[in-house]
Amino acid sequence: MQAKPVVDGIEQDLAGRATVLRVDLLTEAGTALARRFGVEFTPTFVLLDRRGAVVDTVRAVDRDNTVSRLLELGG
Repeated sequence: MQAKPVVDGIEQDLAGRATVLRVDLLTEAGTALARRFGVEFTPTFVLLDRRGAVVDTVRAVDRDNTVSRLLELGG
């Protein structure tokens, strides 16, 4: 299953409610972020609070469930 269309949809669903940042894991910076946040595969969504603290991590490619979970966690 291709993850990009799912992530595109999640980004559209969350528009105006959350910022979705995409990170290229093949770059040095992307690799460092993956290590920092424990990203082992994509897509992985790391929900941060306003201070930058990790609230939760969602590892999924199911658009509806992922959007629901991220909105639930984000309030």
